Amino acid sequence: MSEPAPDDPPQGAEFIYDAAKKALDEQTAWIGDVDTKAGVLMGAVAVLFGLLFVQDSLLLEAPAWLSAMVAVALGLSALLSALAFHVSTWQTPGFDDLCDLLGQGDDTKLKWKALSDVQDAFHANEESLDRKADKLQWAGLSLLAGILLLAGYLIYRTLS
Repeated sequence: MSEPAPDDPPQGAEFIYDAAKKALDEQTAWIGDVDTKAGVLMGAVAVLFGLLFVQDSLLLEAPAWLSAMVAVALGLSALLSALAFHVSTWQTPGFDDLCDLLGQGDDTKLKWKALSDVQDAFHANEESLDRKADKLQWAGLSLLAGILLLAGYLIYRTLS
């Protein structure tokens, strides 16, 4: 039995490439989802700032420490949302690199040669996406803290 030539892709190479490409596509969709959520949080914070820090706001009658804590929580949420929304450079398999493979074999062989580029892009993006999602999570928690402080004050004011 003869061994495959060093350039020949192993069996299943096309399946592995397709699975890796699908994972990269799902990762790209997740990046878009995180950016959308960050934008929604930034909008929610802007609306709350507009409602709470105006001339007729209930916070004007609240203790100064409470107003300051709500402002800090909302400000932190806005900052973290903006940082999560910040556009990073995301890696994808380079078009030029793929063009360099032109004429070097059939589809299976080309996918096998391009697999490492897809894998490298996925791993490079993974760390940036994790940091982006962490900032978004903390932005949401900060917004929740501000809302809970405000709700607690409104309940206290209603009951007293």
